[in-house]
Amino acid sequence: MKKILLLFTLFLYSTIFYSQNYNIGEEPLINTCSGSFYDTGGPSGFTISEDIQITTICPDTDMNIQLVFDSFLTSGNDILYVYDGDNVNAPLIDSFSASQSTPFTISVGEQNSTGCLTFEYVPDGQPSPLPGWEAEISCVVPCQNIDPAITSVSPSELIDDTYTVDVFVEINFNAEVIFENSDENAIYSWDFGDGDSGNGLEVSHTYSQLGTFTVELEVTDANNCTSTISIPLEVIFNENEGDCVITTINPDFEEPVIPQSGWPSFQNDSNVPGWQTTATDSTIEIWPNSSNGGAINAYSGNQYIELNANETSGVYQDFNTPIEGTQFYFSFAHAARNQAPSGEDVVGVFAGAPNGNLTLIAQYSSSVNEGWDVKVGTYIVPTGQTSTRFEFRAISTASGNNTVGNFLDDIHFTANSGIITQDPYTVSCTNTITLEAIGSGIWIADPDNPSPTIIESPNSGTTTITGLNNLGDYIYTWTNEYCEESITIQVIGGDLSLITDSIDILGNCDNDGINSQTYDLTQTITQFTENPQDYSISYYETETGAQTENNSELINDPENYSFSNDTPYSLYIRIEEDDNCYQIAEINAIIYTEPEIENLSSLQDCFENLTDAFYDLEENTAAILGNQDPDNFEVSYHTTPE
Repeated sequence: MKKILLLFTLFLYSTIFYSQNYNIGEEPLINTCSGSFYDTGGPSGFTISEDIQITTICPDTDMNIQLVFDSFLTSGNDILYVYDGDNVNAPLIDSFSASQSTPFTISVGEQNSTGCLTFEYVPDGQPSPLPGWEAEISCVVPCQNIDPAITSVSPSELIDDTYTVDVFVEINFNAEVIFENSDENAIYSWDFGDGDSGNGLEVSHTYSQLGTFTVELEVTDANNCTSTISIPLEVIFNENEGDCVITTINPDFEEPVIPQSGWPSFQNDSNVPGWQTTATDSTIEIWPNSSNGGAINAYSGNQYIELNANETSGVYQDFNTPIEGTQFYFSFAHAARNQAPSGEDVVGVFAGAPNGNLTLIAQYSSSVNEGWDVKVGTYIVPTGQTSTRFEFRAISTASGNNTVGNFLDDIHFTANSGIITQDPYTVSCTNTITLEAIGSGIWIADPDNPSPTIIESPNSGTTTITGLNNLGDYIYTWTNEYCEESITIQVIGGDLSLITDSIDILGNCDNDGINSQTYDLTQTITQFTENPQDYSISYYETETGAQTENNSELINDPENYSFSNDTPYSLYIRIEEDDNCYQIAEINAIIYTEPEIENLSSLQDCFENLTDAFYDLEENTAAILGNQDPDNFEVSYHTTPE
């Protein structure tokens, strides 16, 4: 019987613990970090009161209130207002009515020092059979300050606060974030503005379309607190220049110059530099700026072409492509002829060997009355294709006639058959770099580079180079069967600057007979920098040892370094920042042995009837020095001790 009673008692005890329910308006102030929050009808769901109700919910600890609404359905005129503070005069977070998509979360804002949220329910005065809302109350740690910064976008140019990058080129984004408290489990989410995203402090992205995009970085910490930063970025088509760059001849059809009559000129392709046609009559149709017959003004310059002058055909240009794997980037302006009331013109870009079957690599469309639109694309030259043809063909037109439509202008096919690493290439505080070039060839270092370097794979397009130990400009040349091109590597120091790069110490005379002296080298550091605590300091017996951090030349006990007398010393201090940037400075030292007069004899002679006597005092020098090294001393003679 006792056992049964005990079990019954425990059962009763367990049932008295349940989540507290709070209805809006029942209490003006609630201090809690748990429970459920309802409309005036409570869990039953039927709204009882149609008066304005206000409740403030505050944490019962040093935290912030947070509510997760699991359901929300009220009359369209029954409105719940939420304020970011402990009264209705606080900033309004949002208002809710009718049906809301759940779950949704309401949290305290960064500027709210109270940690509280205030809820004001304003009904329409009519009882409602709708269930209202249910929300779970909890408390979260107040948000810390999160300060993100996008520190680099490479390769790029910063023009008027907008980063400019090249289409089809991999762009590296780097960020730094300062957290007030902790970065543990932080998430770094990137939105590149073109539908793609990334994660991490260091990310890469390649844009395949031209335009202006907003790049956004959102940082979220372990408590779901966020901070966001964004930058504008413009993607352009870069018409590269250089000895190894393939470019397009007569890209905007400004040659030959035709009359600005408002009507097209039909030219034999032999008169159009760079371009040819597959048409049997060899005719290319060139338009001036015009509005006649559905024409438009040129995109670039004063002239452009229309595909297919008199018959369905293609317009093409050929390029030498001796380097396997050469990647072409192309862009062109395309427009529909405005002769039809609606529709679009479609153009295809074909590529391949001139004597073979060309392959459709891309097709593009432009709508009537929409004007010019710039199209971009890429093409990689296959093995053995020493010449490549790019040809434009009409796929369809709004007019229904493939000889009427598809305007083209400002056509650029460009490829780099040489160095693809950005030139100049600037690095800070590193002695190792990687260079990349197209195809096969050989890397050659300039003999006048600031220091000797090692090219690990000189016959490979991609190679690592080590030994950039000195600051300055290093030049490397890539030579292949097509061309020769050079790149400059600018090795610069970091933010560390020294008060001086050389000091002299000691220089005193030693008379203790030991012929050496122990000296604390660390006391010299303040002569080189005012903030030694910010750096890693080490000492070496040679400059090369300091540059390469050679442990065999490291001074392991700089506080007790022994100098031998009469020996000049040049020691080196390495002052290094956290990012591996460093400076080398010189410490010159010498200690002189104090001389001793070991054997000074009086010089005397007897002379008769002599007014003046002459002595060679230096005859005594050897005796004075005794066993001391004469190279270390200078002996002079004087008439008085002073």
